[in-house]
Formats: sequence, structure tokens, C-alpha cells
Amino acid sequence: MPFQEIIRIREAEAASLEVIAQARAEADGRIKRAHADARAAVADARREGGAEVAALIATVEAEVSAEVEKIRAAAEEEIASIREGTDARLDEAVTFVVGEVTGHAQTR
Repeated sequence: MPFQEIIRIREAEAASLEVIAQARAEADGRIKRAHADARAAVADARREGGAEVAALIATVEAEVSAEVEKIRAAAEEEIASIREGTDARLDEAVTFVVGEVTGHAQTR
């Protein structure tokens, strides 16, 4: 009878080791799937983040372009105003110099 007890203990031990091996295999599989899922989630987050950043960059570029256009238009107006004033004064200066040189200067 003790011999049969030893056999039953060994069979129980073998069955327990089999269950432990299956549990380890299942746990390894779950861990591998979890790692793969985590890598996929990180990749998705990076893609989404990249898309969001690209959209923000496009928005900012559009805003900057509009602001640059406003500044350029204002500068063009100011340049035109300065040119008009300068042209009038240059005409006066030329008339004065020509009058002085030719002796046809108007008396002041």
C-alpha cells in the first residue's frame, strides 16, 4: 500500500506540474499579447499626436500668413504715402534748383 501511495503522489505531482506548465504558457501568451497591444497603442498615440501637431502647425502657418499679408499691405500703404510726399518735395526742390541755376528764381 505505501507503494501505491507513492505512485498516487507522483501522479498528483505530475498532474500539478502539468497544470503549472499550462498556466505558465497561458500567462506568457497573455503577457505577449499585452505587450503587443501596448506597442500598438503607443504607435496609435504617436500617429494621432503627429496628426494633431500637423493640424496645429497648418493652422498656425495660415494665421501667420494672414498676419504677414496684413503687415505687408500696411507697409505698402506707408511706402506709397512716403513716396507721394517725397515726390512732391522733390518736384519743389528741382524747381528751386533750376530757378537758382537759371536765374529765374522767384523772389521770396
